[in-house]
Amino acid sequence: MDIKKLLREINDIEIHIDRAKHIATRAKNSEGKSYIYNDCGSSHLHVDHSIIAEIAEQQLELAQSKLNKLIEAKETAEKVIKGLLP
Repeated sequence: MDIKKLLREINDIEIHIDRAKHIATRAKNSEGKSYIYNDCGSSHLHVDHSIIAEIAEQQLELAQSKLNKLIEAKETAEKVIKGLLP
């Protein structure tokens, strides 16, 4: 695996985790309305906060699992590189 690509993926997943945590926290503590928008922003759907929080928590778990696998791959690559160097 390309090391630069691996490090980029780790960074992207860490950003995704931060966003999921932020959304989950806001949804749990929110009293206003929550909406889901389509890509164009022309349509939206009102959604209960608990649903938003649940989705964010699920995404957080998935991202954390992927991050753990990527970190394990990084550590393996580091061990291989160390083994190649005198």
